[in-house]
Amino acid sequence: MPRKLGPDSRILARYGDWYIIRRDGSSSLYRARIRPGTNTEERVSLRTGDIGEAQRRLIEWLDAQYRPVQAAPADVALAWVIGNYYQEHASRLPSARQAQIELRYWLKWWEEATVADMTVDRVQLFISHLRGLRTKAGEPFSDSSVSRILSSGRAALRRAWLRNMLVTVPHIPDVQTDEDRLQRAPKGRPLTAAEIARILDAIPDESEHLWRFCVLILTTMCRPDAALELSSNQVDLAAGIVRLNPDGRRQTKKRRPIVPVCQTLRPWLERWGQGRYVTYTPSAAPGAPRMKRTTAVHVEPAPVASIKTAWRALRARVWPADLSGLPEPTTPAERRARRLKCGPQGEDVQPYSIRHTMGRVLRRARVSGDEIAVMLGHKIVTESAVTAVYSPHDPDYCRAAVEAIDAFCLEVSRLQRGRRRLVSGAPALRLASDT
Repeated sequence: MPRKLGPDSRILARYGDWYIIRRDGSSSLYRARIRPGTNTEERVSLRTGDIGEAQRRLIEWLDAQYRPVQAAPADVALAWVIGNYYQEHASRLPSARQAQIELRYWLKWWEEATVADMTVDRVQLFISHLRGLRTKAGEPFSDSSVSRILSSGRAALRRAWLRNMLVTVPHIPDVQTDEDRLQRAPKGRPLTAAEIARILDAIPDESEHLWRFCVLILTTMCRPDAALELSSNQVDLAAGIVRLNPDGRRQTKKRRPIVPVCQTLRPWLERWGQGRYVTYTPSAAPGAPRMKRTTAVHVEPAPVASIKTAWRALRARVWPADLSGLPEPTTPAERRARRLKCGPQGEDVQPYSIRHTMGRVLRRARVSGDEIAVMLGHKIVTESAVTAVYSPHDPDYCRAAVEAIDAFCLEVSRLQRGRRRLVSGAPALRLASDT
């Protein structure tokens, strides 16, 4: 039943003529609009009380009702362009969650604006707004963060233009040049062999998932996400290769290559057996932390979605912070933050540090730039699709890179002081500090 629309503070989000409201006494959210030529409100339940889900359902409904063809920018809402881009394209990408976060900045700032409203001056105001935002740590957004947000919106507009939905789209400038990207600091500082040995020694016996994660990055030079997702069906020990990109996953710009199995990695893969390699099994012992049961239960290993907290705890053990001047923690959150706090030398040590270190190790070993690029996923094996199928099976495939990796892993193992060694049977070096 339509009603007269007076001053209204119920609007939670707006998409062109339509907006989302919550009615008094109702747990559901509604899509609503002012009917053309009247001052009455039309509303329909979205059958959900969650604002995020309500926005998704409204965008899907709008998409089904309206699909422009060669439309003028003034006739198309920017929110529709962004919603259509996410639903039909970005939501299917491995980076869907990140794209969703980035596109929210566009929706929040531009609100009900049309594509025609995106003038040069307003786009510059939007960029200034992004540069004025701050992270949870209180730091201003970096140019790389602003560039990624702009790129997501630019992709949505370009897609609408390429699919003949819009006659023209505005130019969205970038805040970074190609030179800026080349000169930016790597994710995580490089490490020495002694530092990597200390990291491996500091991994507790019960953190098998963390040990496997570090071993995989060291020996395959893969990105952290590839290590977390690696499973035995991507490994061919007979051929001596690891396909870092699983079957069914589309290659992205951050290419996951096929790399050889080095001698350091082979015995570990044989020991780990079948299935996903980086998994975590919570303690099933009665009374163990986070266990609600008082009797032992069988707990299946689960894939590890993120290594961030485990890595921060590991980093804090290797480079402990000076906590003498800090007040005693009183809440669980404060105790957790204290446990994860590390000293200055460890602040820039990230999982990517191992990958960057290995790239420098290969360079120092005079490994060719082509082999290094193949191992890092920066270069496709060959331009010939037929040759690419057989190249990883060549006995000389990245041989120099494999020899350099094994030599460095042996050096790390000899510097270790813990019970578990990267290379089994490697003799420990006797350091001056040991005497």
